[in-house]
Amino acid sequence: MGFPYRHLIIALSLILAATACSSPDMDGTTKENVQSKKAREPAEDAEGMLQEGPGILAGGRFSEEKAMKELEKIPEGLSAKEAYMELLHLFAEDYRPIVKEIDEFDTNPYVTSGQPGAPESPGKVEEKKLNVAILLDASGSMAGQVKGGQKMEVAKAAVKRYASSLPNEARVSLRVYGHKGSNRQIDKSLSCQSTDEVYPLSAYQEKKFNQGLEQFQPTGWTPIALAMQEAKKDLEQQQEENTENVIYIVSDGEETCGGDPVKVAKELNQSDIKAVVNIIGFDVDDKGQRELEAAAKAGGGEYFSAQDEQDLRKYLDEQNMNLRSEWFGWTYGNLNEVSLQYAHQSDKFRKVLSPKGRLSKTAIHEFRQMEQGAKVMREKGKLQDEQYEKLKDGIFQRKEILQSYAEERLEELERELKENRDRLQEYIRKKGNNERDSLR
Repeated sequence: MGFPYRHLIIALSLILAATACSSPDMDGTTKENVQSKKAREPAEDAEGMLQEGPGILAGGRFSEEKAMKELEKIPEGLSAKEAYMELLHLFAEDYRPIVKEIDEFDTNPYVTSGQPGAPESPGKVEEKKLNVAILLDASGSMAGQVKGGQKMEVAKAAVKRYASSLPNEARVSLRVYGHKGSNRQIDKSLSCQSTDEVYPLSAYQEKKFNQGLEQFQPTGWTPIALAMQEAKKDLEQQQEENTENVIYIVSDGEETCGGDPVKVAKELNQSDIKAVVNIIGFDVDDKGQRELEAAAKAGGGEYFSAQDEQDLRKYLDEQNMNLRSEWFGWTYGNLNEVSLQYAHQSDKFRKVLSPKGRLSKTAIHEFRQMEQGAKVMREKGKLQDEQYEKLKDGIFQRKEILQSYAEERLEELERELKENRDRLQEYIRKKGNNERDSLR
């Protein structure tokens, strides 16, 4: 659709051009500038129409007295198109703020909470990464017996079970400490410097992980602090954005190499990698338990005391079940949250673009002002009946074009908003189901 008189020949009166003066008009615009505005072709589409204002009496500048005074200045004998441009110059609304708001509408405004095993920070859906570093005590005391067998063998079995149950996309590492020399004083220096990453931080591969577990036996002293410091280096080498780092330490006793596990755990948690330090005290005496519990607290994690195979397996299985539960909550919580965000954003679109929205209301107000101006022009003999009827049609058509534009833009934006919602919810469902299924 276009202005109904676009095929008329534009021929503004030479008399008007000759009588135009350079004195400022009521809005500070000179008569020459106003004349330039009047000489423009009227827009034929909504995008152009939205840029034609503001008229000198738009919005808060309107008063009936000013309108009558300006309408008096309009010469007689204008064509419908010329009269239309005069009315635009007076009454065209300022749509620029509305256009700016429409241009800034976001059809993908959705945010979700952080995924389980990752920081709980809202943001656009993105893959979160989980690094799990397991530090296993191989000091001589781990050769002792508990219910279920040798502590070392029980710990290895539990670690193997836990590593195999991690989410598919998690990376895991295994570092052993105290596995060299012996627990005699003569070997203390060697043993206290012994810590090796026997399974480098990477996706879990059962065969290679089990091979790493078989490389050592319990022999030496207990350099817990050193193992944590080295684990920090391991994690830093593969640190990426949106990565959560978790450390699990399995130990049957306190630090025996002069290190400060509490201090190092705090440094780990407050460092750039923000590692959470969890400690499992395996058949630990009271003194050792107090130290390990303090280190876990300083590392932002938790301490668990295991007395035998059953306790150790139960704790690690509970970690697995907790993660499954978190994924369940993440899935359905975010599905609901995305639905709410869709409704909120759709409401914002409708407040501007629905039939009762700001754009349509502004177009109707503008239509009424221009229609009334046309009536005054006819009553004062400035328009013949034929030109008046054409002018009315043009004013009405302008309103219809703007309202149709609002309706079409609303449909377009809501379609994109819905498509993005559906795509994200499908991702959330698949992600949640896959992660829960991978936690065997």
